Amino acid sequence: AGVYADMMIELMNIFRWENVSLVQDLESEFYTGIAKVFLEAIDDRADKRILYHAGVFKQTESFYERALNDIQNNGARIVFILANGGQIGKLICMAAERDMIYPNYMWIIIDHIFSTIFTVTDCPTDDLLIALNGSILSYFRLGSENSTVLDTTNETRALYLERYDKELKKVRVDYNDDSLTGDTLYSSLAYDQVWAFSMALHNAIKLENISIEDYGFGQPNITEIIEQQLKTISFKGASGYIDFSDDREVSTPIILYQVNSSSTLNPAGDCKVGNDGVFFCDNITVTGVIDDELSSIPTFFPLELTIVIIILIIIVVSLTTGTLA
Repeated sequence: AGVYADMMIELMNIFRWENVSLVQDLESEFYTGIAKVFLEAIDDRADKRILYHAGVFKQTESFYERALNDIQNNGARIVFILANGGQIGKLICMAAERDMIYPNYMWIIIDHIFSTIFTVTDCPTDDLLIALNGSILSYFRLGSENSTVLDTTNETRALYLERYDKELKKVRVDYNDDSLTGDTLYSSLAYDQVWAFSMALHNAIKLENISIEDYGFGQPNITEIIEQQLKTISFKGASGYIDFSDDREVSTPIILYQVNSSSTLNPAGDCKVGNDGVFFCDNITVTGVIDDELSSIPTFFPLELTIVIIILIIIVVSLTTGTLA
């Protein structure tokens, strides 16, 4: 969560955005964690603010309508999205119907692979591709090299992925769910997390020449040993490259892509924690970046308010011309 929040702040710094909005999935603990860290970071900055923070729930259309209305009413042109693929697709598709897409708006999609966005069923793919033009996507770098995962076992990434896939299929059978429900991106992260901890535990036992029975909650020195070993862990897992900084934050690079007019992805930079522990983004090649000027986008008015305004205008004009006398 902290790494993605750092990336969001860094993009605001690079593009000199002071005002942004945030839309998040209300059910996801992962996205809630990112939002919490991001909001806390913004609160500590006098030069940046969240114009609007919205929540969406499943595919409930009223949440999306309200979010889009309020984004327009608050004048937010830069919108970070923390949601699953289907929710992103639905939100972007509904935004396109209002012309709330590039270059009027810029949507930054956090932690999602391009293909997962097209799981929305009530939006034609061609329309969604047009709506996504200019958007920025970000997610942890995914690796494909068949490199060694753990030297002590000489287990290759191919074997690691084979075991992961086997476990995933077993879980789906147990829960009577053979669809992609549960999002393989998160299941892969969970699998890698358990593997990373087991590696740290294995290394600690080996280096300290102690047994597993020696570990317990009442021994803080043992916890410190495991934490120190966790900082040395680096491998290519089911979700991609897994690495940790000195403060045990995931330091795997986050890759940025920008959707272009031909519906393909252009590499747009990468963000990571440096050797000095400072988070930074490099090789940024995002094109056509818009500013966050609040007055450049027309405000959306709900239908009822629009009708009232029109009636008031007619009354004023009538009084002025004397037609009501």
